[in-house]
Amino acid sequence: MSEKKKKPKVRKSAVRILSGIAVIVGMIIVSNNIIRDTSKVSTEGITEYIGNFVSKTNPPTIPNTIKYTDKENMLSEVEDSRFSGYKEGKISSDQLSEGLLVLADETHPISIGDNKTMVKLSDFRNEYYTVNGGEIMLNEEAAESLNLLMADYKEETNLCDFVVYGTTDTYTDAGSYCPRYFPERATGNTIDLALIAYGEYLAFDGLDEESWIIDNCSKYGFVLTCPEGRGDDADYCPWHFRYVGKLNASIMSAKNMGIDEYVEFLKTYTVDSPYTHKMNGSTYLVYTVKSEGETTTAKLPANGNYEISGDNKDTYIISFKR
Repeated sequence: MSEKKKKPKVRKSAVRILSGIAVIVGMIIVSNNIIRDTSKVSTEGITEYIGNFVSKTNPPTIPNTIKYTDKENMLSEVEDSRFSGYKEGKISSDQLSEGLLVLADETHPISIGDNKTMVKLSDFRNEYYTVNGGEIMLNEEAAESLNLLMADYKEETNLCDFVVYGTTDTYTDAGSYCPRYFPERATGNTIDLALIAYGEYLAFDGLDEESWIIDNCSKYGFVLTCPEGRGDDADYCPWHFRYVGKLNASIMSAKNMGIDEYVEFLKTYTVDSPYTHKMNGSTYLVYTVKSEGETTTAKLPANGNYEISGDNKDTYIISFKR
């Protein structure tokens, strides 16, 4: 008589244990997913505090400066061996009215605030000068240089008597301490200065110890729009400064040029024969490109490390460190 094959026996207790383990593992996985999802926090709008002002964690691009990688990707090879170190790129006509050297007057106006990084000067300033009111705005790059200028002025003279009377919207009517209107104020790069003593404002005439500001402002990227000895004495405005960047200010100071004269001077220099200037141990090149309309093809430094400013008319000014 044949024997029947016996079925293997599985203890019910073992089944219960295995099932329990599976349930626990599943609950752990689900719990982890829930915890992970609920713990996600949006980073949008997060700010960090730097000094006594607030800035975005990802700061905006400095005016008229394209990021290095973006510039590099915009360029294509130049076949002419004479221009080794350059590539061809496109410049938009929008940039004619942007940059540190734009010329603004009644016939060539510019709008305030376009593609600029403006800061409230009352929050951004250091302790070495004061501001006339809480809504005075200035481009961040200019504001940083102004802080350095005023800190060194205090170091040299032991004075803290300057007040920024205005920038983009300076009061110029009767009784003003800065009575002349300048269309270039719309650049966001100009400051109008007065003096303060015993709680009272005084006009800054460019004399005495305070003249240190005029003598040294170019080292910080500032120039007088209407310097002394240029034209009628009535045109001299020792209180009106414009930030043009250290390179431009250094050249203008060396050449004793106002901004209009300087821009015209640069138009004689092209990529074939750029203007050369030495500053702080480095060599800089500056040249101009004539606008071709909506888009201009130009030879630009291949490494992307350059600055472009329009003149607000028909010319682009390109500068870079060699």
